[in-house]
Amino acid sequence: MVQESTPLVLNGSARDRGRQHGCALRGPIRESIARWKETLPHEYQREAEEVIERFLEATDFGSAIEAWTPDVLSEIRGIAEGSEIDFETVYVFQLLDELWNNAGAIVREHCTSFGTARAGGGNTLIAQTIASNRFAMDTKWCCTIRIRGATCRCSSSVPQEALASMD
Repeated sequence: MVQESTPLVLNGSARDRGRQHGCALRGPIRESIARWKETLPHEYQREAEEVIERFLEATDFGSAIEAWTPDVLSEIRGIAEGSEIDFETVYVFQLLDELWNNAGAIVREHCTSFGTARAGGGNTLIAQTIASNRFAMDTKWCCTIRIRGATCRCSSSVPQEALASMD
């Protein structure tokens, strides 16, 4: 059963926002990652830690993230710190499509993404679904994030769906 929305207001540097996010949603994050890790041996015929390790050895998404969106990497580090989960696990959990696409033997459906650009003073909207519900959080949430004078509101109306609006 989906719980009521948990509002969050995240401020400060990317790492600070991530830490606040990780602390505030530590339980649901830890639960989602635990569920995800339970699925990995069934899908990859290897223990979860080995799947994560092999993925990290075989790929280098971090260099592109660091070059083009360094705040994203800082925010993931903060989420790991706040949720008290190792960075590598939280990082790979953010790269589910990349994990699925680099798994070779696995053919899966993937996320659907949607976006509209700000026009005439309106909002920019970004949304994504996650194709798997085996490890999804049962918690509805919303965040208000303030970055350099802009406000971003994010919410999850049902598990596996997120919508972001940038003012």
